Amino acid sequence: MVRSLKAWTVVAVVAIFAAVGLNTAPAYADSVSYFDISGPSGYTMGSITWHDYRSVTLQGKMCDHLGYGSTARFDFYLANEVYYDKETRTADYECIPFHWTQQGPKGGIQQVNIRVCEVGGACGSTSIFYRWLGE
Repeated sequence: MVRSLKAWTVVAVVAIFAAVGLNTAPAYADSVSYFDISGPSGYTMGSITWHDYRSVTLQGKMCDHLGYGSTARFDFYLANEVYYDKETRTADYECIPFHWTQQGPKGGIQQVNIRVCEVGGACGSTSIFYRWLGE
């Protein structure tokens, strides 16, 4: 009887772990920022997914609608607005999709600035996005 009770206890514990799962939620859940930014002859729209206190994934499209060529510039900053890196995406009378992950150093990318410029010309205003650190 005691042996049977121990066996059922083990079965019950295994069943509970199977139902609930042994993996716990990550310490940091990804958050998403959305953007839709216009410039003199084009626009970019999409999302920034903030990962694991280190990297960000940018996904969206860059469109030039006047045929002058438009470039979206993405500037990446660390804590205390320390400049880290940049990426650009250019379209010429078209819409092009983009999707990439920008890796950051320990401590991670904390801010992304985005602006759209006409190739060789004027730029629209800069939009600034911050990682939400929560509580």
